[in-house]
Amino acid sequence: IDLLSDFEVADRIAAYSPAAQTTQLPTIVAVEESLSLQVDQPLNLTAMNLGGTVQVRFPDGAGGFLDGIDTRVVAPRPFVLTRVPPGAAGGDIRLLVDGVESQGFPVAIEPGVYDPGPFAISGVVRDSLGSPVRNVLVALFRITCTDEFVDYTITDTAGAYTLQHPGGDGFALFFVPSPAAGLAPVLRLLHPSRRQ
Repeated sequence: IDLLSDFEVADRIAAYSPAAQTTQLPTIVAVEESLSLQVDQPLNLTAMNLGGTVQVRFPDGAGGFLDGIDTRVVAPRPFVLTRVPPGAAGGDIRLLVDGVESQGFPVAIEPGVYDPGPFAISGVVRDSLGSPVRNVLVALFRITCTDEFVDYTITDTAGAYTLQHPGGDGFALFFVPSPAAGLAPVLRLLHPSRRQ
């Protein structure tokens, strides 16, 4: 399926630019999920004052911090996507942007490993010439009044992706190619009759 050229683009968002540096304190504005998380659970943070290298830091329960897994920044809103690392403990998560740390945002870490659900949405991202596109961030949202964040992944060398979810209908996929790919981000609505 040629997701970047065969379907109508519902939304175009400017690519993230690390050159947009800031001297203001990075800030977590909102956490899009429950404030009670499990290891490997994806987390969508709305943040401000980002630029350069961004890390999400989780308390480890012993006075230190652990970096979130596979942290990605999606601009211009911007969103920061990450996964809860093994060993994370409840407390205040923080953003670390080029060595500058934000104030904390409280979350609880529950026992166990996150289970995204038994259903999957998968596909291949291709450019307008039909070539697979690797390293595209693919985020899955359930369309509600708040557009509930479900999961995210990165396409492999063949442009393939698979996202697990708990089931149901009314999903959207948000594709964000790396700036080096020279392609525009795309929002694609998924219809129940056209499963991917």
